[in-house]
Amino acid sequence: MPIQRADAAIVQASSAELPDLPIPTFAIETVLGLAIALVIHSNFRGRGGVRTAMLVPWAIPTVVSASMWQWMYHDVFGVVNDLLVYRARCCNPIRGEEIVGYVTRGKGVAVHARSCPNVQNLLYESDRRIAVEWSRVGDDSGRAQRYPVKITIYCDDRTGMLKELTAVISDDNTNIRGVDIHHDDNGEAIIEFVVEAEDLRHLNRMVLGLRRVQGVRTVQRTQKL
Repeated sequence: MPIQRADAAIVQASSAELPDLPIPTFAIETVLGLAIALVIHSNFRGRGGVRTAMLVPWAIPTVVSASMWQWMYHDVFGVVNDLLVYRARCCNPIRGEEIVGYVTRGKGVAVHARSCPNVQNLLYESDRRIAVEWSRVGDDSGRAQRYPVKITIYCDDRTGMLKELTAVISDDNTNIRGVDIHHDDNGEAIIEFVVEAEDLRHLNRMVLGLRRVQGVRTVQRTQKL
């Protein structure tokens, strides 16, 4: 069925039936504004109290808004907390890194590492940027929370290499979630570990131990899992 345009006469008639509110609203606001201005600049006893009372309507929304946000993000009964706050997959930040929050559309607050390249791309909407910080160490059972991190190792393809690398990781009381091994065009082994790191210090200690293994050329963290 072809789309038909509304007849101009019908549109005009419908518009004419609407109440003409802008003009009286503007007049009332103008009169009230002038009256308030005259009262504020007049000299009379109790002028300070009147001025203060006039500021109350502007102060109340601010106080209510601040209280609402404090209640929503309360550590115990906050309705936002962990439900709408998540670590961004592009940089996968872990405890110890400087972080910044970004209010997404419909997905909550995405937490990025401050060094994440995407953070620079989000600066054009500074009003959606929010300050965040890491929560207290430990979960409900008292154990330190761990974060999945991918580590890529470029090394010699020799017997016992995988055994030595896994020993370094395990000796640091680190769980290994997954391992993927492949080779480049030069026959060099590329081993990808997904490990559970407690914080940035734990991760750096682990990387340092891996670099000491004979035959290891490069150890780097892959930001995206």
